[in-house]
Amino acid sequence: MPEAPAPTSPAPSKLRAYLARFGIGAFLFFTIKGLLWLIIPALIVAWRA
Repeated sequence: MPEAPAPTSPAPSKLRAYLARFGIGAFLFFTIKGLLWLIIPALIVAWRA
C-alpha cells in the first residue's frame, strides 16, 4: 500500500498569499485608473462648457 504524500510545505501558501495580494493591488490599480479615465475628460468638458 503506498504511503500518503507528505503535507505540502508552507511555500505554496506564501506564494498564494503573494499572488492574492498582487491580484488585489492590480484590481485596485485598474479600477482607479479606469475611473480617472472617465472623470478627467468629464471634468475638462464641464470646465470648458
